[in-house]
Parts: sequence; structure tokens; C-alpha cells
Amino acid sequence: MRSPARCRVACSAVSRWPVRSMLITLWQRRRATVLFVTHDLREALSLADRVCFLSASPGRIVLEHRVELPRPRDPQSAEIGKLYEELLSCHPGLLAGLDGAAQDAA
Repeated sequence: MRSPARCRVACSAVSRWPVRSMLITLWQRRRATVLFVTHDLREALSLADRVCFLSASPGRIVLEHRVELPRPRDPQSAEIGKLYEELLSCHPGLLAGLDGAAQDAA
């Protein structure tokens, strides 16, 4: 995307699926690099090739995970569910930003 500052989109629960669909279509057509920020881990795993988890202020990457599942991906699929559970079982504080082991490694 040429002008990231002009391409920011905030999504409500109602607008999330149409925006997700547009993002997938854009990626399929242009293979553009997209920085997508979400608090929904299943959504991140279904859209991304790489998921980065950030610490609280100051924001630093505390864990990076490559997603190597074939596309298209359904956020509710068994594969996404398994990956979701694996990440949380290995790093239980991830979603709360409390994973000390990942922070120590960074």
C-alpha cells in the first residue's frame, strides 16, 4: 500500500467481515504487503502469513509466529483452532500481554 497513513480503517463488529473480504481480495489481486492490526487472534491467524504479538507500552514484538496453513483460511476451522490453542498453551499470558518468557527472549 502506497500511503499507509491514508489507508487506516477502524472496524466495528458489523463492518469487520466486509473489510476482511476486501482485504483478501486486495491481497489476491496485488500481493501487496499489508499491516493489519487486530485483537482477535483467530482473525489474525486466518489472514496473516506472520503474526506478531506486541507488549504494552513501549510496544515491542514479544513473539512472532509464521502461519503456514494453506489459503483460503476460515477463522472457525479446526486448523485455526488447533494453532490458536497451541499458541495459548505455550504462551498463556499472550493475550493479556503478560508473557514474561517471550519478553525476556526479546
